[in-house]
Amino acid sequence: RAVKLMFQMVDCGFSYKKIIDTLYSNGYRSRSADGKFKKATIKEMLENEKYMGVYTYNKANGKDSERRRTKYMAKKPEEIIRVEGGCPAIVDEALFWRVQERLSNRSSSSRSKKYYYPLSDNGLMVCQYCGKKMSGN
Repeated sequence: RAVKLMFQMVDCGFSYKKIIDTLYSNGYRSRSADGKFKKATIKEMLENEKYMGVYTYNKANGKDSERRRTKYMAKKPEEIIRVEGGCPAIVDEALFWRVQERLSNRSSSSRSKKYYYPLSDNGLMVCQYCGKKMSGN
C-alpha cells in the first residue's frame, strides 16, 4: 500500500518531503534502525522495476578490492537478467513509466546543477593513490 501511495503522489507532482510526511502520518516506517525514510530511499524504490512486476537479477559484479559489495559496480545492461511478470506487480506499467519520466525531469532541472566541473566528466580526474574517480564539490 505504501509503495502504491508513493507512486501516485509522485505522479501527482508531490515532493519527496511531502511523500515522507504522508507516509509517517499513515503510520509507515522504514526498515532502518530509526524508522525514518530518506529521499534517496524513496527515489531508489520509485526506480525499482520489481514494483511493476519485473524480477531482475545478476545486476552487480562481485566484490570490490576491499571485499565489499557495492551497487555502484553494476554490470552492463546486456548482462542483467530481467524476467517480465517474475513477481506480482504493485503498480501498473503506465504509472511506473509516468513516474520515471517525472523523476528524470526532476534530476535534470537547472537547480540541481549549480556548478559544472569539466575535469570530473568521464573520469578525467582520478586519484593518484587509489585510481578512483574524483568529483568536484
